[in-house]
This record gives sequence, structure tokens and C-alpha cells, in this order.
Amino acid sequence: VKVFDISSPSSPTLTGLISTVGDASKTDIYGNYLIVAEASMGVEIFDISSSSPVRVSYISGINALSVKVNGNRLFVAVGTSGMRVYDISDPSSPSLINSVSSTTPYRDIDIDSYVFVASLVGGLRVLDPVSLSEVSSSSTYGPAIAIKKVGNLVLVMEDVAGLEIYDVSDPTSPVLQGFVPAEGCFYDVKAYGGKIFAAAGSKGIKSFTRTLPNINKINERSGGYLLEVFPYNGYIFAAAGTSGGLMIY
Repeated sequence: VKVFDISSPSSPTLTGLISTVGDASKTDIYGNYLIVAEASMGVEIFDISSSSPVRVSYISGINALSVKVNGNRLFVAVGTSGMRVYDISDPSSPSLINSVSSTTPYRDIDIDSYVFVASLVGGLRVLDPVSLSEVSSSSTYGPAIAIKKVGNLVLVMEDVAGLEIYDVSDPTSPVLQGFVPAEGCFYDVKAYGGKIFAAAGSKGIKSFTRTLPNINKINERSGGYLLEVFPYNGYIFAAAGTSGGLMIY
């Protein structure tokens, strides 16, 4: 995990590097702790309260594809093994409190009052956050690889197919409201300023209006292989893999 000072967005400064056991793929924050998903190498938790981050715990033996903190609970998508939930009220000693198996690989998750799952084969899955029982599901056009909850909407990113947008005002009955063809794989989306920004792999960054039911592309920028976007304070920070590094627009 690389750490940048972005107080001057036009000239970001690399201030630190947190070494991990495996390849860091997804992260989340719990207070002064950084939680890192590292696929087959599991999950590491670091105390980042000082300028010298310290690993405080390590969850091994799971295939951690995505992590999401909700209160003092850590939800981990573990592929074909489904999902694991840990109590991290003491980050130095995470304890498993629940798990659920799945016949379809759980790839990514987002949470508010329900757990929303991007299932690689099964599409959109909605789970009760306590029991982890499935309350609804919806098949998607392509393999669901990432998911983002925005207000009453759930944005489901799909390998090859594109971006599907569901109204989940009633989570027990998601309604498809819009579809954006990919023109490249959609790896990440974020909502910002009434728009949707997407990381579309070899196709770069794309931006869309999100006035349902009309989803209209309004801009795009090529460069690198876009895997993640983060809009912040009037800028778009884009992770472009080995071919572009960190790009700021």
C-alpha cells in the first residue's frame, strides 16, 4: 500500500509504503486502522495512527477479495467460500462471528442496512447483515465483479457487459433502472457531484449523468489501465495499474 500526501493535488508526494504479505487489492478504514484484503493471503490490519504503520493482526486461511467495515464488524467476501464476518472492536484480535457459504463466488460487497454482494456468477445478491440470509437476488447481464451503494441505488459493475443500476428502495425487490454498455470492463465506480465516474480498464475514465432512467455518457479520458477511481475535493484520483500509476484529473 502506497501513501501519498495530496494536499497539493497537482504534485502528490509519496510519503510512505506499507509492506504487505500478499498483493493489496482492496482496503477499508476502521478508525486509526487500515484493513487490507490480499486475496489468497488473507487480511492484514495495520495501526496507522503514527507515521510508522504497524501490523496489529493477520487473518490467514481465507481468500479475501473484498473488505468492508460496518460499525465494529468486518465483512470479507471470500469468493467461492461466500462471506466471513469478524468482530474487530479489538483490531489486534479479530474474532469470527458469522459466515455463509455460496455456490457462486462472492467478489465484492457494500453495506448499509443490508449487505449488497457482487457475485461473479450469480449477479446481485442482497443479504441480511445479521443472519447473512439472502433476502433477494437479481441476475446480471455479465459476471458481477464490483458493487457500490449510492443512496437508493446499487451500481453493479460487470466484466465485459457493463454497468447495471438497480433501485433498492425496497432491498427485498431490486428493480433494474438503467444499463450502460461497458466499452471495456468496469472495475470501479464512484458517485460525485451528481455524476457517476467509472474506471473502465483499457478504456480509461468515463463519466455519466445519473438522472434515471437515462444514463448518459458525458466524458471520457484514456490513459493507463484504469482499475479504481476516487473523486475528492474537485479532483479525480485514478489508479491505472503498472501502465499509468496514480493519475489525477
